[in-house]
Amino acid sequence: MKERCKQLLKEYWGYSDFRPSQWDVIESVLAGKDSLALFPTGGGKSLCYQIPGLMLDGLAIIISPLIALMEDQMEELHSRGITAKAYNSNLDANQKIRLLDECEAGAINFLFIAPESLKNEQFIQRLQRLHISFVAIDEAHCVAQWGHDFRPSYFEIALFRSKVKQVPFLALTATATEKVITEIIENLGLTDVNIFKRPFFRENLSYFVVNEQNTYQQLINIVKKNPQTGIVYANSRKKTMEVSNWLSNHGASVAAYHAGLPKEKRSHIQEQWKKGNIKIVVATNAFGMGINKENVRWVCHLQIPESCESYFQEAGRAGRDGKPGFSVILYQDNGKKWLAEKEESLLQKAELIDIYQKICNYFHIAIGDGLGNIYSFSFEDFLSKTGLTKNISLKAFQYFQAIDLLKLTQSINQNVKIKITNKQFNIHNFNPNQTKIIRLWENLLRNYPLDGNQWFSLNMEYYTRILSVNQDRVKSYLKLMENMKLLKFQDNNLSKMTFLHSREESKFLRINESKLNYINKQALHKAQQMYLYVENKDICRANWILDYFGDSNTGISCGTCDVCIRKKRSKNNREKIQTKIHNILQKGSINLKDLVSQFNYFDRQDILDILKEWESEEKISLFRDIIQLK
Repeated sequence: MKERCKQLLKEYWGYSDFRPSQWDVIESVLAGKDSLALFPTGGGKSLCYQIPGLMLDGLAIIISPLIALMEDQMEELHSRGITAKAYNSNLDANQKIRLLDECEAGAINFLFIAPESLKNEQFIQRLQRLHISFVAIDEAHCVAQWGHDFRPSYFEIALFRSKVKQVPFLALTATATEKVITEIIENLGLTDVNIFKRPFFRENLSYFVVNEQNTYQQLINIVKKNPQTGIVYANSRKKTMEVSNWLSNHGASVAAYHAGLPKEKRSHIQEQWKKGNIKIVVATNAFGMGINKENVRWVCHLQIPESCESYFQEAGRAGRDGKPGFSVILYQDNGKKWLAEKEESLLQKAELIDIYQKICNYFHIAIGDGLGNIYSFSFEDFLSKTGLTKNISLKAFQYFQAIDLLKLTQSINQNVKIKITNKQFNIHNFNPNQTKIIRLWENLLRNYPLDGNQWFSLNMEYYTRILSVNQDRVKSYLKLMENMKLLKFQDNNLSKMTFLHSREESKFLRINESKLNYINKQALHKAQQMYLYVENKDICRANWILDYFGDSNTGISCGTCDVCIRKKRSKNNREKIQTKIHNILQKGSINLKDLVSQFNYFDRQDILDILKEWESEEKISLFRDIIQLK
């Protein structure tokens, strides 16, 4: 059996043998056993379900939390000639029926589904009619409340498991503590489970933490010294644009990537980056998940990450090819201040009640109404009209979802869609001054048929270009036409909020305080651990991470992180720095910033001390950051 699997590995992926532990997981799945694979980012988790999916008769079901992640994984399979499709919210009812018919006919190897789909009893009934070989749960830490990306929808998986008891389940994750592993097993209903762990220690990956006031300049230094492929993580869409523009103005090959960009543009940026035509992507934290790009040399976080789990997963996107890579946290905040802000931002009962009322008022929902209603939701507009902060609102939404009060579905398919319902409208009924609206309507009539039952996607970049306006303005024109009953307009860029209960008066709103305390305790614990990591000056960073995740391979020293480098610097290092500074200054005067940039970051304090000493001894002159020998 192993030889046949190796043949498939060679035929489809070009590899002659499996990585450590991969075959053990594959063998367990092929034997019909429940399995849990804990592999670091880049450890080859996907092959653990891809090979069994090709080996076994029947349909392999892959449960994945993000449509974008599904699309990346399907694209990778399609590129190898393997049939894979996704059942998600991008499909209409007829497309879903046809897809399940294909599955029943045995025409598909892999079916990707979102966990939310398992709430649909009719969908589960269709799945029960299929010959399912096994079920793989990607990003399985999402089922654990102590995991870094808890999603209540993952609880549906255990119910599904109870209805297909004979089918083996495979849970896959890159980051999980012992507590999270226990929760994964319990919450997914895994039995007699085989657990496989690959060591978290990666010899080729170095970790750095830099507390720097001028983070942009330090980032430029990193880019200039490391011109290879990299990822910069920023904590907001606005920040990704600012940093991208800054790097571009300094000659870097760079693009900003965030969920607010049109789908076509995001796909283009991702493809260009994968091909190496763009070297650096400045992104929010969703970028990189599921992307099979092995030659990323470095990853930089421009703020303290939210948790050790998310940081380790994102940092692990560097050096997946086994060659040297590094990850750096580059931040200008005071660590204690950052932690204090996290403590202050913990949810309070009164805040939750207030935010819930503001949500209901935003949608004009009366007391006793709202059950089952679905509303299009613009997060930015909500914050603007309510005055709430983004951080508190997101945490409140997470809590409301955890107690099944409401459900917020993030938009992934960002196509704007229309269907024209009135082609007989006389164009002269428009205001003659509305020239751009008239031009848009004429263009729509030429390019889209009158079909009240079919939606058509618009190329928004095309319309912004021919009308010389931004996307929001085009949408406002479409909204006006919808109000005039000329067409129906669907803005899929908006999220969807579903109310799972009727609106209640504030005094009757059920806030589960024990649940709230649990969430706050969890959030505070993660923040405290992240704070301890960035403030650590004594323990090897690789060793610290291994200990956090309960890896037995502790006590090591990587020798390449900032902590290890500081410890092993030789006593004569200062003399070497003095000699190098003197040789540089003999060539002429130099700006302090340019001088420092020619040294290792960890030499900076010694450089400043030496210059201060030489200035007092009148060996140099230092005026307005220009240094020269006397």
